[in-house]
Amino acid sequence: ANSQAYRLDRATGNYELPTNNVTGSEEVTNGGFTNNVDDWAATNNASITWDSGTIEIVSTTNTQGAYQSFTTVVGETYLAIGYSTIASTDHLLRVGDGSTPDAGIADSATTSTPSVHVVPFTAISTTSYVFFRNSVTGTVNWGNVSVKQVTNALTYNNIPEADREQFKLVG
Repeated sequence: ANSQAYRLDRATGNYELPTNNVTGSEEVTNGGFTNNVDDWAATNNASITWDSGTIEIVSTTNTQGAYQSFTTVVGETYLAIGYSTIASTDHLLRVGDGSTPDAGIADSATTSTPSVHVVPFTAISTTSYVFFRNSVTGTVNWGNVSVKQVTNALTYNNIPEADREQFKLVG
């Protein structure tokens, strides 16, 4: 018999999953772009401006955009969510590994239309980046970006501490 299946069978009734992900506090500063684009930076060949609760990114060369760094815990799972609201070019949401915004560890799908971009990732550095990246030249507006740690949302009943890792949520 499969030993993992056996362990899961034995654990039935010993843990409870929540109906929604349980997340930590917000890691992004000014992710709602309420009045400005403070705390955001543009790459070399891009410009950023505030536009009615969004960040407007105009890129003059490929693979440019806007980014922000945030603190992460190596090995922990996070969820980045961003909303492109106006798009005239291919774009995606990238999570950078801490060396540069474009050194990606995870990307959303590339799209050319306004979309919801969801990127689960596991941190590999104590600093990570959220990067709104225009794949080619053009303009994209983004609103309401969020990055939160996905916490271990299980409630344990009768499972010893040493055995709990096998039930940890992953991205």
